[in-house]
Amino acid sequence: MSVEIKVPGGSESVTEAIIAVWTKNVGDYIEKDEIIVELETDKVTLEVRSPAAGVVTELLAEVDETVTIDQVIAIVDDAASKPAGGEAAAAPVEAPAAEGQTGSDRALSPAVQRLVEEHGVNPANVAATGPRGHILKGDVLA
Repeated sequence: MSVEIKVPGGSESVTEAIIAVWTKNVGDYIEKDEIIVELETDKVTLEVRSPAAGVVTELLAEVDETVTIDQVIAIVDDAASKPAGGEAAAAPVEAPAAEGQTGSDRALSPAVQRLVEEHGVNPANVAATGPRGHILKGDVLA
C-alpha cells in the first residue's frame, strides 16, 4: 500500500516551505519515524518523518522547490520489505554551495542561497543580523 507524505501544517501564518534536503532517494528503504526531508520556512527548519516503514517510490518535489501545507511530497510503499544485506542509503541530496564558499564560511539556508545566486551577492559581504547575539546597528540583541 502507498503512504503519502505531506507537508505538515504549522502556525496559521506559515502556508509554504522550501525543500531543503531529501535524506532518502527513490528506491531507499526508510524506517517508520525516520527523517525523509528537511523543510525550511521563513521561521523554522522542520524535519519531516515517515509515517510508515517501506521503500520510497516517489519524491514529488525538488530541492529548493516551494511546497504548500498538505501538499503530497513523497510516496512510501509500506508493503515493501527491508532489503537484505543492509545496504547503506544514498547520501542526502543538498542544494549546491555558492561559488567560492568553503566549509569555514557560514552555512546558508536554501532560501538565502537562492537569493544570493539570483542577485549575485557575495554572502561574505553581508553582515549577520539574526537573533543569536549578533550586533545590529550597534546594539546587541538578547
